[in-house]
Amino acid sequence: MSNMAFVPMATSSLGTTVFNSIWGLLMGFLQDIMNGLGTMFGGIFSGFTQSIDIMFQGFGFSISGYGVYGPLMFVFGIGIALLMGFLIFAVIGPLRDIVGMEDDL
Repeated sequence: MSNMAFVPMATSSLGTTVFNSIWGLLMGFLQDIMNGLGTMFGGIFSGFTQSIDIMFQGFGFSISGYGVYGPLMFVFGIGIALLMGFLIFAVIGPLRDIVGMEDDL
């Protein structure tokens, strides 16, 4: 009687076939979704990199008239922009303190 526990049972191949069919459909569906997402992300990032490329090309062509002084003009333009930003914040900061103090009084 104890040897009966180890006797293999006869299984139906119908259950295995149905399971494999459902599993195959599910995996195909998920594979299609993943392929679509991969294509979508590829399009998004290639468009993003192309727009950055166009921007830098336009910038490079715009300073090409300066010749060897192009990098110097670039650094000079960035310096002017930083100076203007500093001056704006140097003026706005104390004004906010004055207005805030008036509100506190």
